[in-house]
Amino acid sequence: MIGSLPVKIIIGVVIFLTAMAYQNEKLKKLVPDLDQFSQKINISGIYSYEQFGRNIITRVGDTLFYCGVDYNGGNASCFSPLKGLPKNSQITVAAASIGTTSGKVLCATSIKFNSQELYIKSPENYLHNWWISSYLEASRIPLILMAIYALILIILS
Repeated sequence: MIGSLPVKIIIGVVIFLTAMAYQNEKLKKLVPDLDQFSQKINISGIYSYEQFGRNIITRVGDTLFYCGVDYNGGNASCFSPLKGLPKNSQITVAAASIGTTSGKVLCATSIKFNSQELYIKSPENYLHNWWISSYLEASRIPLILMAIYALILIILS
């Protein structure tokens, strides 16, 4: 029985590392470069937001945009920097179109209201945050696999 414990641990580690390697390859295929965050699309219109489950969707007219993205898509609404604005305010958003597993997502790099900058984020800061958010998101599957493996070991022993 003692000899089988190291084998079980090694199998668990192999499962975890294989899943992380697979997730890491997915990340490498989708990683944006600084140029993508620098190329901006300007959108002007009426600002609104909607509650979508536990999340808040931020929009200008019919266009969705986010204040954070990872390889899965938009991961942070712009509700926080815009919460002080009156409803139906006219804003201008400079956004970068970033490729994700969910398709192209508009990521706000700056937001202006009455010619005043409410929100601005540098491309370097966005790229850094993209990596951190993506790694946190990518580690979910390996951790779930490890939990399933541990559960199977507990049930079978």
